[in-house]
Amino acid sequence: MRNPKIYQMPVAGIGIAAIIAVLCLSAFASDSARIEKPAAVDAEEYADMMANEAYDLDDLAEGAEIQRRRFNRMTPPGFSWVQPMFPAVVPFDAENFDEKFLDDLLGEDNNSVAIYPLSLIQDPNTRETLVYNADGKLIATILADRVSREWPEDADPARVTLQLDLLPSEDVEPYLYTESLIADYEEARTAKTKKTGGMVLRSLGASEFGIAGVQRQTNGNTRITVTNGTDAAEVFAYTVWHTSSVSVVVWTNEFDEVLTNSHTAWHPVSPSFDGIESAWECLSTNLPLISGVGVYEDADIPDNARVRFYAVVKLMDSDGDGLSDGAEILLYRTDPDNPDSDGDGLSDYDEVITYGTNPNNSDSDGDGLPDAWEVQHGLDPLDDGSIDFNNGPDGDPDGDGFSNSLELELDSPPNNPAWNGRQLAYRLTHAQPAPNTRTAITNLIGLRVEIEDSENCGGPNNQRQVETATLNVPDMMAWGYFVDITVAGAVEDKDDYYDQVHIRAFTNTYYFEGNDNQNACGMANKSVTRNVLILENSSVVLEYDTMSYKHHVGGYAEITAATETGYIKSETVALYPTNRARTEVGVAEQVDIKIQPDPGGVTWSVSGGGSLTETSGYETRFIASSNASTCPVTINFSGHSITKNFGVVEPAGVVAATISSRASYPVGEAGAGMWLAPVVIGPTNVSFYQVEMTEVGQNATNCIGYFLWVNPPPPHIPRDWVPLNPANQWADEAKIRGHHVAPPWSNGGRFEWPIPAQWRIGATGSTNTMPGWNQVFDLDADGTVRIHKFGKWVERTVNNVITNN
Repeated sequence: MRNPKIYQMPVAGIGIAAIIAVLCLSAFASDSARIEKPAAVDAEEYADMMANEAYDLDDLAEGAEIQRRRFNRMTPPGFSWVQPMFPAVVPFDAENFDEKFLDDLLGEDNNSVAIYPLSLIQDPNTRETLVYNADGKLIATILADRVSREWPEDADPARVTLQLDLLPSEDVEPYLYTESLIADYEEARTAKTKKTGGMVLRSLGASEFGIAGVQRQTNGNTRITVTNGTDAAEVFAYTVWHTSSVSVVVWTNEFDEVLTNSHTAWHPVSPSFDGIESAWECLSTNLPLISGVGVYEDADIPDNARVRFYAVVKLMDSDGDGLSDGAEILLYRTDPDNPDSDGDGLSDYDEVITYGTNPNNSDSDGDGLPDAWEVQHGLDPLDDGSIDFNNGPDGDPDGDGFSNSLELELDSPPNNPAWNGRQLAYRLTHAQPAPNTRTAITNLIGLRVEIEDSENCGGPNNQRQVETATLNVPDMMAWGYFVDITVAGAVEDKDDYYDQVHIRAFTNTYYFEGNDNQNACGMANKSVTRNVLILENSSVVLEYDTMSYKHHVGGYAEITAATETGYIKSETVALYPTNRARTEVGVAEQVDIKIQPDPGGVTWSVSGGGSLTETSGYETRFIASSNASTCPVTINFSGHSITKNFGVVEPAGVVAATISSRASYPVGEAGAGMWLAPVVIGPTNVSFYQVEMTEVGQNATNCIGYFLWVNPPPPHIPRDWVPLNPANQWADEAKIRGHHVAPPWSNGGRFEWPIPAQWRIGATGSTNTMPGWNQVFDLDADGTVRIHKFGKWVERTVNNVITNN
């Protein structure tokens, strides 16, 4: 064949690289049998290489198709990479390739012979295999007739570029001979007693990060060498699992000897063209790169892991979500540049690590409720209701009559029975079953009243009729809501003044009445929209008053539409507890109060020891009193006056504590200690974020044994004032050691500190008392110490054995 010029192919640097390590023999797509043993090289190595000979261009494309399918299935969506084929060097017979193809090959020196680098890409539209030489020139186009197969709908084979080196078949022997000399030299240089297994190498550019080599060790491990990186890298593996079958052949040789041969054949668990079902796994999250180079040894590889791909990624977290870029790309298939890949409000980290949800699906359990919404409101994002009905779309965990799916639609919390304005509007139009005489889109219609036909118009009624329909309004997430309510109805067409329709709520609102058209027993259809203010814990009454007993045929009134337009709302400044519409608050807690839209002329007032930042205007801030009380806050506007009572409560002592860590002291020394965080002050349905608290110093009491006769305990030292956070939490420690429990411990002992507690509002506030607590110390005769505080205890022996509750 011709001798193409030698050319070194440039390689661009990338942040992720992958390579295949085949841990068993795997033939290229060729049926060549030219595997005679040359004298100068190992016969088995020669046979292995010749078994992978590419017979012609179609054979080359067929082998690429087989491997591309493997690589494509383990390549994350939206990501493309260059993948060395296995084997990386393939013999070929120039006699079966046309002259133009041979002319366009560009060679480079390897093991003293010329090899010819190729890149194989599949056209995503025509499925033709495009072959490029080392210079990036298209030198062959192989039609899809033979190699094209049906791909999954979401697959894109074009995103995997395959690389291999062609080696003339006549040069296989010198190539392997030179390779064996190099291997012998390396073996001698490293003083190894056994030859290592095969190595897969990839030529990297001067600054290209990637896998420089994958080498099988004699102990069965695989060594991966990473180069041109900084700081650290992550190592990942993708395994094609296999199963084995054993075939036994019994035969008789020329000496009439009966011989038995067995052969173990390995088969992929999933056939290549049906998909590889394995997933990437992380082998190392922090491979140090010293002077840009790192070596990872993959140990304990199972026998059925016959083919394994390796990938390395620079250790970084581009979007700062707590998941490394490598984990996002290979393990979770998320966007490494977006902390919330599916845009559901939960970070990729929270989805993967905290909640176990799918970071690429905003509704992991497919129940129509977004993951973030379920998490926010205490539902299980992995239960569609099949485990706990209340987690599903039809569940109603707060018992307010609104299903979870409806709460989502109305932007209301499924774990709070209080209504918001949308729920109020919905219930006004979905208040009662539809009558049999009327067709409704749903089985519920708005509040509706009907009038019996009058006697003078052929009906049974000869009395004045006042018909009402009532909606009872429970707690709401506001003092009240302004709602545009549309009422439709039929009223008499004989005289005006009669047949009056009202909605009676906080505002009594007139809608319409009869017409003065002197049309006896005729009815007029009307529809009117007006704005109504509805307060929580009240009622809405639709009223139809005939005012007389005549001229009614088919009279009715019905609420047909309702839309929230505004509110009077209070919201605590503190985000904890989550019910910010509450009217029970902690001392000095602050609450923002607002009316929307602004009706003008608004004034505010308060009593009971509280204060307001503003006494006029559409908004103000209420500051609760510094002691327990009831503080009525009143708003006046447009001739209306509304008062809301705020109950103010004081700190009532510790209600919960958690041990966050424990003290460890030298062996032989008595002592124990625990850090408690958080320690929670109750009640927890309000916030004490304006409160500071302290422990008051006291002398020890109830001293017995060691602490009475040997070593009297010290008094409790008062602590500095500590501010509580919005969740009413603070941190504390309880410990004893050193000379306070110095040996001999005799028969042990016990003492306790009674600890009074105080609180105040800010540094200048007056001091108040709240229920205190005790801290108890026990000492055993062997030096074991126990400390009790806030219902928690820790125990430590002199041998540093520590237990706690």
